[in-house]
Amino acid sequence: MSKTNQPKFKIYSKLGLRLTDHPKLSFKKLGSKKWRSLYSNFKRPRKNTEYGAMLSAKQRLNLFYGQIKDKQFHTLYNNAKAYEGNQTINFIKLLERRLDVVLFRAKIAPSFREIRQLIQHGHVKVNDKVVKISSIILNKNDFFSFKATSLNFVKSKSSRYFSQIVNNNVQAIKWSLKPYNARKRNNFILFVPNYIEFNSDLMLGKLVSLPTEDNIRLPMNPKLTNIMEYYKYKKKS
Repeated sequence: MSKTNQPKFKIYSKLGLRLTDHPKLSFKKLGSKKWRSLYSNFKRPRKNTEYGAMLSAKQRLNLFYGQIKDKQFHTLYNNAKAYEGNQTINFIKLLERRLDVVLFRAKIAPSFREIRQLIQHGHVKVNDKVVKISSIILNKNDFFSFKATSLNFVKSKSSRYFSQIVNNNVQAIKWSLKPYNARKRNNFILFVPNYIEFNSDLMLGKLVSLPTEDNIRLPMNPKLTNIMEYYKYKKKS
């Protein structure tokens, strides 16, 4: 699932995800005959094996996080062993601390592809240092910002996307709007998951705490048991 030329809507349909979970969805596309057919609830059910269920769970989670390369995904899962508690839950907590995921949660851009381009092109700074690696894991109190020469460009992109979310009232993104609290506190807009604070005027954000199981929102059931069994199977093979 790390690289594919298949359209994202078709991948969502193939993995049994609701098309309304697609972060760039608009009602205009969903209303077309082509997308209605993909969203149909009357499709012939696919025959699934035990391995297929495990693989599908891993693919669905990876798809939400922007199709991270399989090697990186597997390495991060192994790194989760270093933390106390359930390894698979710790794995998702580590995913949430990736730089690209933090920027995605802060609504800098509507897709991981755009966010990773910003990072790779040197627009993003972490603790006042330019970084070009999307997979950097942020720690508590790390802050992110943008180069002075990139500030207006990124601010325009982020403002346009956030305005679209607020104004369109699209059902597709209600799952992400519901836990958000847009009130200002000390000139920071508090986003939920509440471990991120982001000032949209200064384009300055901060990881104020580490993510917990309770404040991580996913648009689908991640099926943690299947993911755990998948990596156990991969370890044996």
